[in-house]
Amino acid sequence: MGAGRAARADAGEEAVCRDIYCDFPGWSLTAQERELRVRMMERGGSEQVVFTYKAPEVDEETGSKPEREIRGESAKVLDAILTGLGYEHLVALTKHCTNFPLTTATGQE
Repeated sequence: MGAGRAARADAGEEAVCRDIYCDFPGWSLTAQERELRVRMMERGGSEQVVFTYKAPEVDEETGSKPEREIRGESAKVLDAILTGLGYEHLVALTKHCTNFPLTTATGQE
């Protein structure tokens, strides 16, 4: 394996992500290829809430987008803030996935 590449550990951790994507009624964020997401992630018996802003894609081939995230204490409070500012739910989805820890060639996780 080359330098800087990550190796996948053997054991993964099951997770359930409940995502709500928000936009203004005219879908102005979507038109600009930007996204706002509230994610409730359940794994290992605990729940995390993460609020994410996704900027327009930077790589057309992969569709990758820069993301900025903060943790929240309550998805309901984040939702109330967003709806109070005029955002609406664009789509809600649930994902079941397995997360694998990665370790770089230098041992960094």
